[in-house]
Amino acid sequence: MKKGTKIVLSIVLFVGLLVGLRALYQRAVRPNPLAPIAAGEGEGKGKTTAAKASDTGSTAPTATAASKPAAPKTLPLPDLKVYDSKGQPVRISTFYGKPMVLNVWASWCGPCKAEMPEFLQLDQEIGQDVNIVMVNMTGGFETREQSDAFLKSQKLNFQTMLYDNDQDLATKLGIQSIPTTIFVDAKGQVHFYHTGTLSKDQVREVLGRMKQQ
Repeated sequence: MKKGTKIVLSIVLFVGLLVGLRALYQRAVRPNPLAPIAAGEGEGKGKTTAAKASDTGSTAPTATAASKPAAPKTLPLPDLKVYDSKGQPVRISTFYGKPMVLNVWASWCGPCKAEMPEFLQLDQEIGQDVNIVMVNMTGGFETREQSDAFLKSQKLNFQTMLYDNDQDLATKLGIQSIPTTIFVDAKGQVHFYHTGTLSKDQVREVLGRMKQQ
């Protein structure tokens, strides 16, 4: 290989490395606009607790609620753009009008996979009254092919399966650990934000508390 060609390839590889590091940095430091919901108790809220590292797809520490000031009762969910199974863009606001349980997952995340049968049962049991919206964190370690292969192998046929192809949801919500579940009322207000696994009974409990707020 000629010396000039080697220099050009070295420059290309170096630039690629810088772009990759920049993307990782931005992902690591992106803010979470719903953090107050996750961190405190707030008026009318039940106590939130730290998720164990084994319950999430991240080993990053999670702050406990005890040292945090009271959180606001609700926060508006940003109108996020994701994609359906046909690659068509979908706005999360499409699902307003009924309570929504928004779950963010990936096929490489063990805790995500562990809780998905519970969410499927919820979808089958209360899906007419509550939108169970599953959003795959597509990109990075996850590909559409991997997620679809997992769903097919486990026969997980959700009514609403969406894909965060552009990382719009992950970026705007500052999601750093999964599974993450967000409880939204019919008007698009977030009441609860949880990182870590949930059973279907826990989801039902939170939905009941949300009705009382």
